Amino acid sequence: MTLIKRTAEAAEIAREPRNLKRTIRIALVVGSILFVVNQMDVVLSGAATSGTWIKVATTYVVPFFVANLGIIGARRDAELATVPVPTQPSYSRPVVLPAMESAPTYW
Repeated sequence: MTLIKRTAEAAEIAREPRNLKRTIRIALVVGSILFVVNQMDVVLSGAATSGTWIKVATTYVVPFFVANLGIIGARRDAELATVPVPTQPSYSRPVVLPAMESAPTYW
């Protein structure tokens, strides 16, 4: 699959309403915690610059993208799990294992 197709597929998954609602909620919660920890003192002191506000925006955008990547990865894993896997390749002969001299005992 090409990068363009994968990107388009990822954007489609991220735009689904249930995923968008979930990722926005995660971004607001995680971003708010990070904002309080990292930037709140600068904003409350009145020393916030445009660089500070860029950091604040990034504080919310990064969790949004990370949450989307988690959803996209989980979706791909689920799709891979439903793909039938051949039990035996068509090009090989049946595998015959050597007989054991005695069965293992576990007690």
